[in-house]
Amino acid sequence: MSYFRKNIEELKPYIPGFQPGREEFVKLNTNENPYPPSKRVLKVIRDNIGVSLRLYPDPSGAELKSAAARVLGFKVENIIPGNGSDEILSLIFRAVLDKGDKAAITFPTYSLYKVLADIQAAGIEEHRLKQQDRLPASFFKTKAKLIIISNPNAPTGCAFPKKDIEKLCRAQKKALIVIDEAYVDFSTYNCLYMARKYRNVVVTRSLSKSYALAGMRIGLGIANKKTIDMLLKVKDSYNINRLSIKAGKAAMDDRQYFRKIKKNVIKTRLFLDKRLKSMGFETLPSSANFIFAKPPCLPDRQAVDAKKLTVRLEGKNILVRYFCIGWLKDYIRISVGTMKEIKIFLKKTETLLK
Repeated sequence: MSYFRKNIEELKPYIPGFQPGREEFVKLNTNENPYPPSKRVLKVIRDNIGVSLRLYPDPSGAELKSAAARVLGFKVENIIPGNGSDEILSLIFRAVLDKGDKAAITFPTYSLYKVLADIQAAGIEEHRLKQQDRLPASFFKTKAKLIIISNPNAPTGCAFPKKDIEKLCRAQKKALIVIDEAYVDFSTYNCLYMARKYRNVVVTRSLSKSYALAGMRIGLGIANKKTIDMLLKVKDSYNINRLSIKAGKAAMDDRQYFRKIKKNVIKTRLFLDKRLKSMGFETLPSSANFIFAKPPCLPDRQAVDAKKLTVRLEGKNILVRYFCIGWLKDYIRISVGTMKEIKIFLKKTETLLK
C-alpha cells in the first residue's frame, strides 16, 4: 500500500548537476558564477549573523523587492521574491495547472518544467525546435494553459528573437506565458517590458548566475499585480530567509560590481568559444554563461564520444555537464569559469583529444 499519489510514485525527479564536495575540481558543470559575491554582500551577511536569526524573516521580502523594483524599473507590487527562480516556477505550476491541464514547452529546454507538470498530474506538450534560435510555428497555435520559454534557452544557451516572443504574447492571450530569464544578464536583450505590456506574461529572474549568489537561493517573478497576488496565495509564509533578503538587496545595489563580473564572464565566453572552434568543436551560439559544444572528429573521422569525454575530464578533476537525451547526447555543456579555469580545461581537453 502506498500513501502517495500515483503520479508521484511514477515521477522521474529533476537531477541537479553533480556537486563534488571537494575543492580540487575545476567545476564547469552547473553554471555558477566563477567570481565571488560583491564585498557588500559578504559584509551585510557578516553584519546580520546574530541574535536576529531567532526571528522569522519579513514574509514579503520588502527590502529585496524594493531593490529589485529600482533596478528593474517596476513597482514593488509587480515583484514576488522566491527561494531561487525555481520556486517561482513551482508557484506558477501550482497556481495554474489542474490535473489534465497542459503546459507547452520546447525541446530542448530546462528539464525541471516537465517535473513540475508531473507533480500537478498535468500534461506536457513538447514542441521540437527545428532551429535552436527560432520558436517553432506550432508554438503559436497551442491550446495549452501554460506556455514556458527559457530565454536564453537551457541547455543550449541560444536566445530566441525578441520579435518571435512578442508575437507569441500577442497570439496567446488565453494562456499564461512565462519567460524564464535565468541567464538573460549575459544576453544582449531581455523581455522585461513584455511583463508590463501584456497582462498574461510573467518574467522570472535568478540572482544565482550574474550576481554570484547560487548558494543563497534568490529568484524573482515580475508580472502585473493580479498575477503576483495569485502567486502570493500559494507561496510559503516565509519563503526567503533573513540573510538572503539582505544579500539580495546588497547584490542588486552594487551595480558597478555586477557590471564588472558580467563583462568578465562574457569576455571569457567569447575566448572559450573561439578556442573550442579552433580545436574542431561545433558550438551553438551562446547568450548565457555556458557553451553547448559538440566534440570534434579525430583524424580517422571517428567522432569523439561526448559521454566518454565527460568521464575522462572528470578523471582529470574537471567537471562538465552531459545530457543523455536525444541529439543532446552528442554535446557537452561547459560553464564559463575564470580565465585560469578555462585555460586548464582547454589544455587537458586538448591532451585527451590527442
